[in-house]
Amino acid sequence: IKNRVQSKYLAGIMIDVDSFKQINDLHGHTAGDNALICVAEILKKNFRKNDFIARYGGDEFVVVMEIMEEAELISMISRLKEYIEVYNSKNDIPYEISLSIGYDIYKTKSGVSIQKFYKHIDKLMYEDKKGRAVS
Repeated sequence: IKNRVQSKYLAGIMIDVDSFKQINDLHGHTAGDNALICVAEILKKNFRKNDFIARYGGDEFVVVMEIMEEAELISMISRLKEYIEVYNSKNDIPYEISLSIGYDIYKTKSGVSIQKFYKHIDKLMYEDKKGRAVS
């Protein structure tokens, strides 16, 4: 945040691998590990080299990126969803990769702490999951 270019916005994306427990339970922990590796590779291919991508928890990932405008963030999310569809159609794995995604732009002038911002995008991610009725 301190080092970002003032003309750019900081965006945060929280991503959850849907039905991850089911993948582990039905196909084994090796399949679960492979699903996480697949998601990590998908994220690396979808986002830019300067974007920060990290595994945030068991089956969650976070992306932090600088953008020039909100449309850029929307475009990245749309591209990610399209990439997931293509990935699922081209790969012969016994499950589909599905992601719940929460995202927003961090407004430095708002005074909101980073922790509250992460909770905010985490909540948006769970709303996305709930809206699609995914476990």
